[in-house]
Formats: sequence, structure tokens, C-alpha cells
Amino acid sequence: MTFDDLYLHEADMLPIRRELYHSHGQGFYVFRSFLSGEQTAHMRTFWSTLQPDDWHSEYKGMDRMYRGCPNYYAHEDNGGQLSYFNFLWNEPPDELTYSVAFAIQQLRNRVESRTIYREIFPMSGRSASYRIVLSRNIREIVVPHRDWTGQHFDPRRLQVTLFLAEKGSDYQGLGFGMETNDGRRVVFGDDVEIRPGDLVLWRYNNLHFAQEVSSSNGIGFMRMLMPPEAIPEQSAETRAKMLRENLKARVKALPLVGSHALPVYRKLRGSTRG
Repeated sequence: MTFDDLYLHEADMLPIRRELYHSHGQGFYVFRSFLSGEQTAHMRTFWSTLQPDDWHSEYKGMDRMYRGCPNYYAHEDNGGQLSYFNFLWNEPPDELTYSVAFAIQQLRNRVESRTIYREIFPMSGRSASYRIVLSRNIREIVVPHRDWTGQHFDPRRLQVTLFLAEKGSDYQGLGFGMETNDGRRVVFGDDVEIRPGDLVLWRYNNLHFAQEVSSSNGIGFMRMLMPPEAIPEQSAETRAKMLRENLKARVKALPLVGSHALPVYRKLRGSTRG
């Protein structure tokens, strides 16, 4: 066994890149059964049953993303969507999901002709997060748009969608779709056959959208995305403030603290001020 044996070889990349980047290509590439049935079932169960504040702090905006920040969760559209923002520098809530994300980032880097370790950790101002999204009843998830255009134009940029749900049984509606390199509109699960465990790499420059999802008794439209998040440097004072806020939130969430200790503390504080 040598280092080269572990490397993704150039000959294997050529048909993938052609499908992604050539004008006659689709603008996306499907890795069928990227996860085994057992791996897919594990991730579906873990993320659909996880209590949001077990491993995550509440998301309060993009300014809370910084080097070393905790993982976050966000309820959106009155509970119609639940998102988990996970970062590779944190202890993983689920080891399999972390390992899958790490491997996908290496694959994406190789397909993009980048260094294999790029954006795994925030050494260049960006770091790939692995975001688990469960859309259950939401009309507008992502409006049709393009990324990495204008002054930040980068035609090599690829996004990741690891599908963890099945249209028809887990969710109904449109879901995720995009334009191909020649301008055709395709919807995954309708125009492109997709099964849970399939991985899709697709061009950020192409128009894409996610819309109109409903679920009455399924887990919803569950998938993993891997956006390259901008990770700004922050002052020690700001980081310390955010760490204190996160610690407070976690302490308050402890059952004994919330139901017993806090009421006593507030009562004592009130009597002292009086």
C-alpha cells in the first residue's frame, strides 16, 4: 500500500469533470449509492430524532460564525424547517456523519482540481461546514439564484447535496432543482432519479432552487449540504463574549438549573435589590 494507492486518480476525474463543466454536460454528477443502506438509515435516524439543543447552540445570524464557534441549530418558517450547522473543528454529534462530510470535502476538492485539504479547516478564510436540513412544511426554501458570480466569479465551485430522503414517501412537492449547462430545468426526484444515499455534486454557477415541500407523516426533505462558509477573524473580546453566551444557554438548558436553581437565584436577586 502506497500514498498513490489512496489518491483519487486523474483518469477517474475526467468523466466527472466533463459532466459538470462541459457545455454539453449536465452541470451535475450523481454518485449512486454513495452511502450504503445501513449508513443512510443511521444518518436518517440520528438527525430526525436528535433534540436540537443536545449538541447545538441556537443560531442567531451569520456574524456568529467564527473560527472555533460551536455548532448551531435553526428553526425556520415557524418550524417548517430545521437546520443543523456543523463545523469540522468541533466534536462531532455523529461520527459517521463527520466521516462522510470529511470524505466528501476531499472528493470535491479533487474534482475541482484543488489541494486535497482545502477548506477543511479555516486556513484561507473559508471552511466547509456540513449542514443537515430537514424541510417538512415550507414553501420557499431557497429562491432561484446563482452563486460565485460577479466579482467573486469562480466557475470551478461545486456544491454538495447528499440526499437522505425519498420523494413521495418522506416528502411531497418540488424539492431541489437546477438548470443544466444548456439551460434545461431539472428537478431531482422527478426528472433525475434519486434515492436516499445518493450524492450529487453540482455547479454553484448554475441557477438552482429549493421550494414547495410538505410532509404529513414522513421525516421531510432531509439532505446534507456543504457550503464553504466565510470564517472571519474576530477579536478575543468578541469571542469571549460569545463563549459566555453559549455557556449560559447550555447551563440554563440543564433540567435542574431551569426548574430549580434559576427561580431561587432570581428570587434572591430580587430581594437583595429591594
